[in-house]
Amino acid sequence: MPRQAIPLAVADVSALSRALETELSRLGRLPGHLELMNMLARSAGYGNFQHLRASALGEQPSPQPGPAPAPAPNLDGVDRAAGYFDAEGRLMSWPAKPKLQALCLWALWSRIPVGQSYTEIGFSRLLDLWHYFGDAALIRRELWGRV
Repeated sequence: MPRQAIPLAVADVSALSRALETELSRLGRLPGHLELMNMLARSAGYGNFQHLRASALGEQPSPQPGPAPAPAPNLDGVDRAAGYFDAEGRLMSWPAKPKLQALCLWALWSRIPVGQSYTEIGFSRLLDLWHYFGDAALIRRELWGRV
């Protein structure tokens, strides 16, 4: 009986290699021919090699679905929070709503240099550069309280 070529297409070769590495490390020895074909098929999202073969020959539906894609980020309030900042990115006033406060804190937190150590006074001076309303202690306490 002639051998049939069974195509294997994967959307992400990096995910395939990670899954294959997991399969191989679980085995702890070199796999045989059939074991390796099953590992490749499972790494590509199929149940086993027979599932891959049947899908390639049109006998079954396409591969089993992988993990669901990450949901789209919820951008509610981002535009409103952006309204609290001026063109240079300085916070003009402190929002009343906790949800907007959290978004504004994220914007400020993202500016804090990594790997730096600050005294309380030094950190307050840094925060003073990023807001107009003169209450660095409020921002500092909120940043610390939400960590």
